[in-house]
Amino acid sequence: MRYADAIVTVAAVAALAAQVRTGAVQAGPRAEDWTLVAEDGGAVVRYKDVAVGELSYVFWGPDWSWVDVKKTALPAVAAGERFRLDVAALGLTLEAPVRSNA
Repeated sequence: MRYADAIVTVAAVAALAAQVRTGAVQAGPRAEDWTLVAEDGGAVVRYKDVAVGELSYVFWGPDWSWVDVKKTALPAVAAGERFRLDVAALGLTLEAPVRSNA
């Protein structure tokens, strides 16, 4: 990097920092913009109410073949939303809460 480029870079960073301080530009994603929501018997990660990820549940049966998983949303309790996974081929039932650590 040349000296002149470094000065331009420092000036650009200083200008951006000033905009962040005045609120003209946000510094980055805020925790409240992210949510983890129980949906369709599972959980969906949302950023500003747009789905950006979904938790998937996959299980293998005999000979490493995929087995079906049935997802069910359960009634919410005081601690939050919940869901259940039933994997009939394996005789497995899992129940879990949906919560964010943010």
